[in-house]
Amino acid sequence: MSAPKNGSSTPTLVPNGVIMKEFRISYFIMLLCLISCSHTVIGKTGIDSPGKKYHVYMIFHGKSAHAYVDYTAKKVFVGIYENNRLDQSDLVFSTWVVLKAADLSCDCKWLDPSSLRIDFLEMTNKTQCGYLIIKKENNNDKFKITEHSNNLKFEEKIYYF
Repeated sequence: MSAPKNGSSTPTLVPNGVIMKEFRISYFIMLLCLISCSHTVIGKTGIDSPGKKYHVYMIFHGKSAHAYVDYTAKKVFVGIYENNRLDQSDLVFSTWVVLKAADLSCDCKWLDPSSLRIDFLEMTNKTQCGYLIIKKENNNDKFKITEHSNNLKFEEKIYYF
């Protein structure tokens, strides 16, 4: 208990300024958590393969604490599912692609029932900023990346920015 400073006979339990200081610290921590943990996530359903045996699905992750339209690294999940169901048991191919772009989108095209081309597009200036070709050589083989632009990097797992 502290002694009153202004001549009042009522003692205060908390020294002057401590409550405001604690409020400022907690406000700063909440603001820091909000900024550092937020990033844009955009899901994009692709298209079915000819014959509708496979379906491509993509999820775009922007960099934390940045607007999605900023020129920053973006992480993209690419998944190919069998039977047009977005179920983990039907996932036949998946990868994480990392590239730098502003306002990233894509254009998916099945070249035939077992090969897919994904063009990554920067929507601010409508230009291609990378591409990826995924093929299945034989009916018994798994899908694999057969060709890609040099600016793409690949990761096994997602680690948020």
